[in-house]
Amino acid sequence: MKKLIDIEKMVMKNKQVRQMMTEMAMPLKVYIKKIEFYMHDLVENWCLCKWCQMFDPENNNFNHWKKELRAFINQLKDPVIKNSIGKKKHLQRWLKEYYELDTKSMVRRIIQDKFTEEHIIVASQVDEVAQAFACNIDLLIDVIANDSFSTMNYISSTFS
Repeated sequence: MKKLIDIEKMVMKNKQVRQMMTEMAMPLKVYIKKIEFYMHDLVENWCLCKWCQMFDPENNNFNHWKKELRAFINQLKDPVIKNSIGKKKHLQRWLKEYYELDTKSMVRRIIQDKFTEEHIIVASQVDEVAQAFACNIDLLIDVIANDSFSTMNYISSTFS
């Protein structure tokens, strides 16, 4: 009888935890607004880090841009969406289908002003970085969508 009571207590506790998580979770509409809000910063900082890695590894801003990138990734990674809705298909839809971040031309359009502001004006370098982002968007989406992927490990392995 004691075992049954213990099992029943565990089941109730798990229900309460799941209910609490659902209550704290954000609606999908709010999450999509977060994607739209952070998208440009995410692309710009990823590309700045890639540019440093490829062309100027001793750049004084490299670590700063990595920290900013981590923050932007985590802004999209950390939230829980109500009803346990997965993030991956929504990230793919918004980042790839709607905003075409899997194309060099769109990425270049997004990063152009920031790179000019940072005095990165060599067109071939900007193109190379934009292409690198476009080719790596799927892995970035996987990192954001999957809790088992560490943001720090991703940044370390991508920009080492």
